[in-house]
Formats: sequence, C-alpha cells, structure tokens
Amino acid sequence: IAQIQVDKQIYYAGPLAGYMTGLYEFTNGKGLITSSPNLIEPKEGDYSIIQVILKNLLGDKQLTYFQGWLQIAVKLLRSNARRTGQAVVFAGEQGCGKSLVQNQIITPLVGGRASKPYPWMTGKTDFNSDIFKGEHLSIQDEYGSTDIRSRRQFGASLKQIAANEEQHFHQKGIEAMVTKPFWRLSISVNSEPENLTVLPILDESLKDKIFLFKCSKVNMP
Repeated sequence: IAQIQVDKQIYYAGPLAGYMTGLYEFTNGKGLITSSPNLIEPKEGDYSIIQVILKNLLGDKQLTYFQGWLQIAVKLLRSNARRTGQAVVFAGEQGCGKSLVQNQIITPLVGGRASKPYPWMTGKTDFNSDIFKGEHLSIQDEYGSTDIRSRRQFGASLKQIAANEEQHFHQKGIEAMVTKPFWRLSISVNSEPENLTVLPILDESLKDKIFLFKCSKVNMP
C-alpha cells in the first residue's frame, strides 16, 4: 500500500477536454484521463440538409469564415494539438437556428462533449473543473448581467480562453493545477439591443478573438 501511495498516486482522475484516455504528467502530479472525445470518422456523403441550414443562417460570405473556423478546430483536435482559437458569436432572431448549430453541428464535430462556462466566465464561481470535461464551451441565450463590471469580467475570461493555451483547473477541495485543454467557445444571443449588451465590450484587445455572425431567420428544410 505504501509503495502504491508513493509511486502510483494520481492527482486527478476523470475526462479532460482534448485528451485521449491514458496517464499524463501535469504540474501537480499524474492524471488519469478516463474517457476520450468521440471523433467522427470523415467520409464522403450527402450533407445537403446541413449545408442549407448553415447557408440560410449565415449567408455565403459569413459561411466561409465559419467553415474555416470549424475546419481548423476539427483538424487540430484530430491531430492531438491543443492550440487556441477564436470564439464565435451567433446573433439573430429567436428561433433562427443558432442553438441548433451549436448543439447538432459544433458539439458533435469537436468531440461530442459540451460544457457550460458562463457562471465561471462572469465571476459567479471560482471553481471551473466541470468545464474541463467538454471540448465545446457553449453559451446559449444566457440571462446574464448587463452591468459594465460583469461585461468586462466576461471579456477577460473570453480573452483567456481564446489566447492562452494554459488554463487553471480549479476543483473544490484540491489545489488548482495548470493544464492545456482543447476548447472552442461558441455563444448565441438574440439580436435585440438589450440582449446584445450581455456580450463583452468589443475593444481592440478583443476584436481579433471573436467571429461575430449576424444570423437570419428563414424556413428550415
């Protein structure tokens, strides 16, 4: 028992965004990753329904940027590279398909696991271990605060996710550790002015870290 406690002790056991099952070395000790992202094997086929949904929602010009963002994310995840990427924001009328794209297209393509980061990103909690379990950080029409301090906190967290490979993993009851998750952040908001004020202020330090897409509502296939 003593030999196991000294030589075989692990600091963390559980899923971790972007990591396949196995034993890894982290700053605080060994970690046992217990589940892998679900990577869909690509093959040729008909994707006309998905194509129509995305084209209706974004239009041709915006769709090119979104497809590029998605392609890079999928390629990096499949190559086991944990590089950062911009956040995407879908702003549009209620019921236009924003959440549909998040849940049925982005999440399955980047590992099939989604987490809800909004409480941590706005400073409502210091503990964030739950969001390290999903590759897709998904925020959907959250009824957040529109005051300037909350928006600045939201913006600071967004920059941290979009620009920093190393993130602090903080689980209740244990010392925080530094690790490199694979994350892609998407946000959907309704396009009414009062809903848009939930978003962080788009200053110069944030503009290059966000794709802001204007979404249209049309008949679905």
